[in-house]
Amino acid sequence: MFISCLKSIRYSLTKYDKIQNSLALAVVRAPKSSHINPALKSLHWLKIKQRIDYKILSLTYKVLTTTQPCLCSAPS
Repeated sequence: MFISCLKSIRYSLTKYDKIQNSLALAVVRAPKSSHINPALKSLHWLKIKQRIDYKILSLTYKVLTTTQPCLCSAPS
């Protein structure tokens, strides 16, 4: 069960990577055969896996450094 879940997540990330790469090349108007890293860097975009890691780390930092995470705090 767990392995199949991981495989489906990996498949989804691969699918989103392909979409992001296509969009990045279209935005910078680069040919399809060009490398993706310069296009992503010029747009200041992270790859999907890196963005997920960044979000997890930033939420963890907020939880550890504040009394409540920003998503769970009660409205005043």
